[in-house]
Amino acid sequence: MVTTIEKALYYSATARRALRDARKQKSHYRYPECIIRAQESIEFAGKSMLEFMDIEYKREHYIGAELEKIGQKKPYLKEKVAKVIVTSDRWLQQSRNFTRYGFQKLGLPPKIAFSERDAKYALSDTEEIITLLDTVERSIKLCFPVKIAILNGYVSEDRDNEVQCNDSSRTSISSAEWHKHLGGLQTDDENAKYEVEFISASQISNRYMVVINPFGEVYPEIDIKKKVIFGIIEDYIFTGGIFVCAGGFPLFYGWDVNKGEKVPLVEGEIHLLSKIALHGDAVYVEEMKKLLPFSGTLLWKEFLAQTTGDTDKHSGPYPLDVTQTEEDINKFGVLTDIGGKKEVLEFRALIEKTKECIPLIRANRPDFGEVYPIAAIPHGYGYLLTHGMDIAKEYERQKALASVDRFIEWLQKRYIRNKMK
Repeated sequence: MVTTIEKALYYSATARRALRDARKQKSHYRYPECIIRAQESIEFAGKSMLEFMDIEYKREHYIGAELEKIGQKKPYLKEKVAKVIVTSDRWLQQSRNFTRYGFQKLGLPPKIAFSERDAKYALSDTEEIITLLDTVERSIKLCFPVKIAILNGYVSEDRDNEVQCNDSSRTSISSAEWHKHLGGLQTDDENAKYEVEFISASQISNRYMVVINPFGEVYPEIDIKKKVIFGIIEDYIFTGGIFVCAGGFPLFYGWDVNKGEKVPLVEGEIHLLSKIALHGDAVYVEEMKKLLPFSGTLLWKEFLAQTTGDTDKHSGPYPLDVTQTEEDINKFGVLTDIGGKKEVLEFRALIEKTKECIPLIRANRPDFGEVYPIAAIPHGYGYLLTHGMDIAKEYERQKALASVDRFIEWLQKRYIRNKMK
């Protein structure tokens, strides 16, 4: 039997995907289609909130009267709920049929009747209701015990036809250690903070607040060319999840579960001559050098993130002292001292050019300036939590393990402790 929470999660993800598609339709100058998808997003967002709050509602498109009950249950949301009710009335009552069928008596099809201005208006209203959904959803999903999943190295449950990922590039923290650490943490009243389980990659969904990829730079993939599992990961983050890459360059390799090998997922590789030989009048190529452009990585293409790299001055991991600003400490507590040493072996840490990056710890690298060995990248309604380190030493391991708990606590302060009164 489908539970109320399962329906709420499904409607929530559907609402966010519809908004994403509405933006896409607008960028293609399809204004009626943009508004239609925005209307669908508004409807699913409203119904998701009602399911999360366990409030009964009519099986109709417009549910404004029922939405009032959210404000009654959560008085601190009254003003926002009132705006959402007006928004729902505008797009689900007054204009729903017009955007689909036009003004038939006037002979105006939707393409003529609705403009870019209308599409912008619809998107703005939709984003407002999705923001409210985000508040309601996280106030529930961030309550203890928070659900965390750890990838088990398989893509599906059909393990007989798959080779489990056994490559943990740039990390020494095993999946079992992640499970033991997070599963052993307790609240002040000695209850479990987290409900932790292992899952296959195809089971990634927004029922989990956090999904941990314990394989460092590698993740399990069923189709290296189509990147099916990466699509699931990206959608999970966009619709509100926190995906943790525990070590090195995030999502650089895909583990082909069909062949049992890791493959760089970089488009546009460049082949250069590195060694030739002359035999009489003939020139023979003895060696080629393959370059993998940063612009072809998934991290850049999908998240617009940039990291450190090899330079003329230095290549490979780089030992750096780590620091935090007062703002970092206010958000995440002191992380630099964990493990007894204020140092990490940096490798492919995020750099300042990564827009809206949220640093947990910082360092200064002479050839790159300020870098962020542990940091989060906002994407859609979720986050990619990165660990740009070659995690080997115990003090690095302890910092990485603690960072997930601290990041969740920061979100709890934003969505629960300051509002659930």
